[in-house]
Amino acid sequence: MNKFKLNKIIILIFFLFNISTFSQTRIEMEEVNGVYMIPCKVNGLPLKFIFDTGASDVTISKTEALFMIKNGYLRNEDIGDKEYYTLANGNTVEGIVINLKEIEIGGVKIENIKASVVLEQKAPLLLGQSALQKLGTYKIIGSTFVLEDYSSNTVLSILDKKNGFKTLKLGTKFNELPYFFKTAEFAVNKKENLAIGIIKDAPDEFKTIFDIKMDFLVVTIDLDTKTLNGIQLLKVYSTIIEDDKTVLPSVEDYKYLNYMYYRVLGVKPSFFKQDFLDSKKIASTEGGYSYWKGENVLLSVGNELSEVKLTKDYKPASIFNLKITYTKNENQSLDSLFDKF
Repeated sequence: MNKFKLNKIIILIFFLFNISTFSQTRIEMEEVNGVYMIPCKVNGLPLKFIFDTGASDVTISKTEALFMIKNGYLRNEDIGDKEYYTLANGNTVEGIVINLKEIEIGGVKIENIKASVVLEQKAPLLLGQSALQKLGTYKIIGSTFVLEDYSSNTVLSILDKKNGFKTLKLGTKFNELPYFFKTAEFAVNKKENLAIGIIKDAPDEFKTIFDIKMDFLVVTIDLDTKTLNGIQLLKVYSTIIEDDKTVLPSVEDYKYLNYMYYRVLGVKPSFFKQDFLDSKKIASTEGGYSYWKGENVLLSVGNELSEVKLTKDYKPASIFNLKITYTKNENQSLDSLFDKF
């Protein structure tokens, strides 16, 4: 696994939330030939896996699988169908889907993990996303894997308690907003009775969510009450799509944000239905358009295809807009999210 990629692994700096009650589980990993090995127990059997956030599933080799079956660590009922997998070198290999009833890492147990048995004797053992996503919030400090256990009582209502983004609170009077709002340029949306502004001089702190730096901070102001009505973080991507294997950075960041919000809020997102998005003339990309609906606050993450432009060398570049939006959940209506911005 690429060490640069490992260093980019989810470093959870909570720019958005201030959560004070947590405990940590710390596991020392061993570096072997440029990759990190993490000790685990699989159905009670001690094994060492390569820590690999790029692998979609937990992977074990034929050797380990046969040993587990022979010694009762894996039962016939946990063995599924054949699948074919593409390796990093481009080769396609045959494998079998299995269900691991339990993986234990540093005393933390997760259950019913999808895994793959690669039918090669020397296939590496990989700890992939099918396990990592169930572990919760984690970070890497040097060679130490740190698993953070946040109090569920804290995260359940945090969206409403936070009531905005960082120190920007929905409902704040315009004249009480930070100094950098004074240089904003606003346009009036008469239909919604709102003023929409791009905060050009917003510090980077107010354009950064987790470890992603967005391009713009956009807000809406209610003209009746002269209060902050909506907050949006926007990042623009230009991608030349060569073929169906082209990696879309906006899609990767969209998935990452959904995962991070899920881990912090403790609730999986809901998704807007396609016919609703069509009615709003929104061309969403892979994964759709997600949202979390609090009692008073609506949070959404969306990745939209806005247009296709020709580059200087006449190649078509797809322009994607990644949007994170906080707005008052007025009348419990999802329409308000798209009508304001």
